[in-house]
Amino acid sequence: MNAIEALASIAFLATTWIVCAGLVSSLSHLAWPVFERRLGVRSPHIRARRLTAFASAPTSIPTLLIGLCLLPGIAGFLTGQGDHCPAHLDHAHLCLFHNTTTLSPLLIAGLLVVVVLLIAILRHGFRCIVQARHESRLLDEAVEKTLA
Repeated sequence: MNAIEALASIAFLATTWIVCAGLVSSLSHLAWPVFERRLGVRSPHIRARRLTAFASAPTSIPTLLIGLCLLPGIAGFLTGQGDHCPAHLDHAHLCLFHNTTTLSPLLIAGLLVVVVLLIAILRHGFRCIVQARHESRLLDEAVEKTLA
């Protein structure tokens, strides 16, 4: 596998993960009212476990999905079997030995859109952090003036 094929495979994996994360995140947002009602008056440790699982779903589910898709290739690599693909063409999987997909203009455009969206999200998050730190400093100064 040459560098362009490897880049295409990595781009495909990254795009698949991001799309899956977006879908799970959207579904989590829609399911939140139902989930919140079902939590009811449970004990705090049960609520904490369930809320942690719910909050981690947008990252853990896509990671598990990609891991499962890579599992045949990883198993072939670790057991020394090498290229496992000719043995079972009956299901889709991602391979470590040959390209998963070609780097097409559509894939490149999709990746650029994803990168631009990620940069926008990171910039917004950074601005929120800077603003929160500024407001925290202002509150600390106000508290110090009040106590003095």
